[in-house]
Amino acid sequence: DPNGASTPFHSAVANFVLAPAARWDSIWYLQIAHSGYFSYQSTGMFPLYPLLIRSGNAIFGSELIVGVLISLVSMTGALTLLHRLVALDLGERVARITVWLIALFPISLFFSAVYTESLFLLLTVGSIYAARVERWAWAGVLAALASATKSEGVLLLVPLIVIYLYGPRDGVESGAAARRWRPRYRVAPSMAWLAVTPIGLVA
Repeated sequence: DPNGASTPFHSAVANFVLAPAARWDSIWYLQIAHSGYFSYQSTGMFPLYPLLIRSGNAIFGSELIVGVLISLVSMTGALTLLHRLVALDLGERVARITVWLIALFPISLFFSAVYTESLFLLLTVGSIYAARVERWAWAGVLAALASATKSEGVLLLVPLIVIYLYGPRDGVESGAAARRWRPRYRVAPSMAWLAVTPIGLVA
């Protein structure tokens, strides 16, 4: 951390409290948010997260504070959507247990750090939930944002297509019952929204 991105405050107490949230790859994201892409190696970090940090910095005046806030808010949103998603098929009890397991798992430490993990979780769960309730525009846009957060986001296209063609979906079935590889639902213009998924990766 040669530029002190993890310890930007004049207060030793503030640095002590917030610096642990910014380690390893966090420094890359903070420096990109501050100065843009500055080396070939830095382009390995996808742009959405540092772009959000840069935008929030105009309000809060600290990339580090904004990065932590984005991670915490994203984690809260991700757990809320995950609860709703699981409850659709498995009920309230299982949904509650699922949320607690993710929140208390030791590696969940990274969801509160200046990393892309919590934002990526929010966007991926949000995309699947949107598909599950047949909001295809939201599903495609959130998947595109996920692919602008991490390269793996483009793989959301696979489960989204499966949900579109085979379910589970809440709507009335408009096609024949699934038989082997035959889709349960007919292809409609709304499926075109799924094609925006790779846009984030291309960007």
